[in-house]
Amino acid sequence: MRYGQKALLPQPGTFPDEKALADFVLDKMDQWFHVEEQVPGRYWTGEETRIDAVLRPREPAGWHDEDPAFGIEFKNPAPNTSTGERYGWVAQAAGYTHCQWERYGRLGVFL
Repeated sequence: MRYGQKALLPQPGTFPDEKALADFVLDKMDQWFHVEEQVPGRYWTGEETRIDAVLRPREPAGWHDEDPAFGIEFKNPAPNTSTGERYGWVAQAAGYTHCQWERYGRLGVFL
């Protein structure tokens, strides 16, 4: 697949909150992916959780999976976001790869 647009890399603090960031990104991704927001899931412990979005390609031909999908967890860094907080986000995304997501099972997760 070739994409004609260049990556958009906003500076920290560009968006007022995570919802605004998610709306901006998912609006861009909608041309290539089916987007389902706020997908519920469960950790292996049984604890319930929710991921910001699951994306499935509109044209799955060429993907290695038979039914490709992946999760996205949005984080909106402020200019003063600590390194520890950022590591916490990575740990959350890693933990989410072990969750069972409703209608999808386990997924790869992007931050």
